[in-house]
Amino acid sequence: MAHVSRSDMAPGLRLEGVALQKLDLFRNQTILSSLGFLSWAFFRLIPSKWLGGETVSIAGRGGKTVRATVFKGKGYEKNEGPRFAVLWIHGGGFVLGGPNMMPMTFAKKLLDTFNCILLMPDYSLTWKAPHPAQIEECWASLLWLRDHANDYGVTKEKLIVGGESAGGGLTAALCLYARDHGSRDIGLQIPLYPMLDCLPTKTNCDNDAPVWNSVANDIAWALGAVREHLNTL
Repeated sequence: MAHVSRSDMAPGLRLEGVALQKLDLFRNQTILSSLGFLSWAFFRLIPSKWLGGETVSIAGRGGKTVRATVFKGKGYEKNEGPRFAVLWIHGGGFVLGGPNMMPMTFAKKLLDTFNCILLMPDYSLTWKAPHPAQIEECWASLLWLRDHANDYGVTKEKLIVGGESAGGGLTAALCLYARDHGSRDIGLQIPLYPMLDCLPTKTNCDNDAPVWNSVANDIAWALGAVREHLNTL
């Protein structure tokens, strides 16, 4: 995709879109990392209980602790139908955000609709730790959810894994990771507009879309040292 013109944008978003396109917020690694830190700090400042969540600590690899938040769906108290468990991985290009983004994500629709519990891991953003820290922390979160499902009255045996953007990419990666580790715990994956490919393609080159464009995408992948990792394989 080449230049994204005003006419390519949704009519109701054209004014904001053109302004954001001119600002080009994520134009270099320093700015993107700084904004990533600010977004992480902002979401950390919001008490999970204000959103109806419960913060838990999960033992990760090498003695590292993974912070995560448990949310209960609106059908939870009413016990409406089978109760299932969801691991939802937040988006943000691997650089931005945290679990308390929940009200801004598809996860809220799940919580508003179903009898479920939902676990959102606060995985390490790439300016804090490079690949494979993110997938290992999501794997630890999946195992925690499996082992604690009965504590929340989950009746469905299989778990659901989903996420948006970077979370969608981690969803796909986690399902493959679980398969390779002999796990049969995942019954459904929901990768929404997943961030999958760190290599240039015809559709992701020269894209100057508002907010997230080719420059931001390349910087985000580079921060995770994914390309360097691929080169060693």
